[in-house]
Amino acid sequence: MADSLEPLSPYKAVDEGENVTLSCKYKTSATNPDLHWYRQQPKSTPVFLLYIDLYGIKTNPMPPRLDVKIDKTNKQVDLIISSAAVSDSALYYCALRPTVTGNPAALYKNLYSDKIGPMDEDANTVGKELNTVTLECSYETSSDCICLHWHKQYPNSTPQFILLKGAKRVISEEYNKSGSRFRAETTVLQSH
Repeated sequence: MADSLEPLSPYKAVDEGENVTLSCKYKTSATNPDLHWYRQQPKSTPVFLLYIDLYGIKTNPMPPRLDVKIDKTNKQVDLIISSAAVSDSALYYCALRPTVTGNPAALYKNLYSDKIGPMDEDANTVGKELNTVTLECSYETSSDCICLHWHKQYPNSTPQFILLKGAKRVISEEYNKSGSRFRAETTVLQSH
């Protein structure tokens, strides 16, 4: 099954101070997808707002006046904006995985406001054709529900999702869009 998202209404107009719900239907073969919401103001790039997974685990803390709900039965995710303001006028995106445009450094942005990054200072790894290359990253987080997303990006193009690998409580979670060419492993490092 191909992953897809479909907004239920391409346009919503509300009076200032009213609550508004933006909804998307989703289809995915992932067993526990993270559904992400982004906001794009005019003449700006999309900005991450929040996420929720199928278990109801969501961004913590939530941005002011925003909430998110998921309906697994109808495969629908709702973004709720309380007391709408003129400043909320924007284009809103729903995504099945983190979406990054324009800034490769944002690939290391994570959703728990903890730390994530490459293992070494020079993240540019070069390997000979047909050889195996290992890329490593480290992370620190207080969450026990972690899904690490790997992307690749060619020059002058947007990042492409490769795979998702669970860690800690969701260690068995894995979604590999690229087949057997790419794989991920997680290791818990003990602090001394």
